[in-house]
Amino acid sequence: MKDCIEDGDEVDCMYIEVPASEHREWNSKNTIRQKNRKLGMRYTHQSLDAGVPDTDVETLHECVPSGFNLEGAVADQVLIEELKCALRAWNPWAEELLDLYIAGAKRSCTSVLCQKYRLSDRTVQRRKEAFEKFVLDFLKK
Repeated sequence: MKDCIEDGDEVDCMYIEVPASEHREWNSKNTIRQKNRKLGMRYTHQSLDAGVPDTDVETLHECVPSGFNLEGAVADQVLIEELKCALRAWNPWAEELLDLYIAGAKRSCTSVLCQKYRLSDRTVQRRKEAFEKFVLDFLKK
């Protein structure tokens, strides 16, 4: 095993005989350490207490919105995707209805669906009721 130590401008190297199992363990840890060091060089770490040059911002705390929850936003997106998959498997028109509801067209979508699928108002209303029940049951799980 080779071990190097920097001593000022010089590098001292030392070779140590060890069993193969110990060398494999050391090599594994050393490889991980080197990989992490190289990956760490790609990123900079900044303190949120640091100021932003050439601006009126005193600290980065002022720039970071405190009410934003990234983890919650990602979880919501994953939930919506799972819901869309379940709706797709349940009925072919259900995913389109979800998109209309998300767009805020819960009331106006009835006429759109009547024209598109050539259905009566009552049939669309029943589909909407079934859709809402399905979504509520899905979200309860």
